[in-house]
Amino acid sequence: MIRPQLAGHGISVDTSEVDQAQMVQARPNSLEQVLLNLFLNAEHAILARADDEPGHAGRITMRTQREAETVALVFDDNGTGIPPHALKKLFDPFFTTKPPKQGMGLGLSISYEIIRELGGEISASNNGNGARFVIRLRPA
Repeated sequence: MIRPQLAGHGISVDTSEVDQAQMVQARPNSLEQVLLNLFLNAEHAILARADDEPGHAGRITMRTQREAETVALVFDDNGTGIPPHALKKLFDPFFTTKPPKQGMGLGLSISYEIIRELGGEISASNNGNGARFVIRLRPA
């Protein structure tokens, strides 16, 4: 759904390591909302990095991996990353690292609540070249 918008900004999306056979217990519309939030945040971070580094090639990578009791969806981008001071507050309502008028700080808090309601967890970190979000859900 968002791929054309990302491509219009020169951002590639790699889902080659998403195993379609890894089924999870989730409401599709809810999971779609979480992924849309992650894609939009990644787009903003990549565009911000491109402002500082002209010619920066934006990239978002998704992959799944089976863990002991869960299926993990690992979502990486090569944007600006997450400032260290923001990591602990990232999922708090109305917390944002974006400039004024570019976000209300609700996308990640809503995503956190959706994943929690689905019996899963979501975490954020830096991947050395941008941000990483990991969603863990129970297998179907």
